[in-house]
Formats: sequence, C-alpha cells, structure tokens
Amino acid sequence: MKNKLNNDIMMASLFTNATEGIILANKSGEIILANPCAEQMFCFKKEEMVGQQIEMLMPNTIQHAHVQHRESFNTHPVNRVMGAGRDLFAKRNDGNIFPVEISLSHFALGDDLYVIAFIIDITIRKHHEQIERMQREELQRVSGEIKQLNNELEQKIIDRTMMLRETLAQLEE
Repeated sequence: MKNKLNNDIMMASLFTNATEGIILANKSGEIILANPCAEQMFCFKKEEMVGQQIEMLMPNTIQHAHVQHRESFNTHPVNRVMGAGRDLFAKRNDGNIFPVEISLSHFALGDDLYVIAFIIDITIRKHHEQIERMQREELQRVSGEIKQLNNELEQKIIDRTMMLRETLAQLEE
C-alpha cells in the first residue's frame, strides 16, 4: 500500500509540476484534465476547460479540420510529435493565437480511449528564429554590398594602374 501511495503522489506531482501543458481528453475530444501549466498557457482555469471540446484551444480556422484529424487518430492511435514540417498554433482564452509544439500519447481503459497532449509554447523560440532569419538576410545584403564595393575598387585600381602606366610611358618619351 505504501508503494502505491508513493507512486500516486509521484504521478500527481509530475502532472502538477510539469513545465509543459498537459491535457487529457477522451476520444470524443472532451477535456478531462488539464495541468496548471496548461491553465497558465491558455489563460483558462481548469474548470473552464474540463468538459469542453479540445478544439476550444485552437484557432477558429482549424477547428473543423481538427475534428477530422481527431477521428482519424482515434481509428489508428499512434504516439507522435505533431507539426513536423509545419507550424502549429493554439488559442488563448483572450483569442490570441500563439505557436506551439505538441506531442500526443494515448492509452485505453477498457474500451475507452484517452489522448494526452503535451504542449509547449514556442513563442520565444519563434521570435528568436525570426530575429536570426532577419540577421541572416541583413548579413547577405551587406555581404553583397561589400562584394560590389570590392569589385568597384578592383576596377578603380585597374583603371588607375593603366593611367599610371600611360603617364609613365609619356614621361619616358
């Protein structure tokens, strides 16, 4: 009994203290549980999420398509990281959209399928990627300007060298 109690406490502690959002939903997409990080990330209280459809946390433009994705997942549930090669977004309580990384896991209790979504807000990472992309573009622009200036300078050197040779030739005459 003591070992089970310790395991229950440890599992509850993992869920409560995780630094990524964790949401448990049933196969019909109804939110069953949300950890404190998910509450903070989405600016909802757990009570506001529990019993609602998972699509409430998604931009309106993808909610309908997600229902189809969810049904497909239920047919062939496979643990996976989502969004490989594409950007994923979520929606906060105030309607603000933000970039996320999501991984899905699933488990069954009897005939009931449950899905666990692990969600990370990647707003800061995306911001840094944008800054890096802008800096890379600026570096390419400046590098191109330097190459152009270097070519112009080389041409001036060639022209001046030719002028000096002509002047020397005239002086020798």
